Amino acid sequence: MPKLREFELRNLANMAWSLARLRVGHHGPLMSAIAAASLRQISCIHGQGLSNTVWACALLRLHDSNLMASIAAKSIRIIAELKPQEIGNLAWAFATCSVRHEPLFAAISSRSLTQFAPQNLANTAWAFATISCSHVPFIESLASAALQKLAAFSGQDIASMVWSCAKLQLRHVPLLTSISAASIPRIA
Repeated sequence: MPKLREFELRNLANMAWSLARLRVGHHGPLMSAIAAASLRQISCIHGQGLSNTVWACALLRLHDSNLMASIAAKSIRIIAELKPQEIGNLAWAFATCSVRHEPLFAAISSRSLTQFAPQNLANTAWAFATISCSHVPFIESLASAALQKLAAFSGQDIASMVWSCAKLQLRHVPLLTSISAASIPRIA
């Protein structure tokens, strides 16, 4: 696919994201070409492009270890610039691909959670639990942040948080008590 070299990195990330969003999984050669082109241009990619690319790879089950390592390295370098959704998507994608990249998850755990939306908190908790990364201070911070925003959590967000707590054996009593109280009216 020689013409793929004409695509800008943003176009590659958008194409990968779109194919994944449409669940078009039979484009293995195209996704492999996108991965190779993205790898060549990784120094130019920013937060949304990183998270879109790795999210698409996870959804389409394209596990390119060189691309994943490059995305992790770039994400670590710009972790302070990444938006909460980009961080949540990165964590989710790496966990979905079963890639436990310790330096990336350590960088993620250094971030403040005040700007994280409920889904970002739930996705990040799910990712840490999925790869069994129990960075205790960060997981405690996730639980505390979730407690503050619990009223805005969807049913899926709540279920993800409870599952994450169970998987990580986090007995955050205030969060679990509040989840229980908030869930009963939603279930009944």
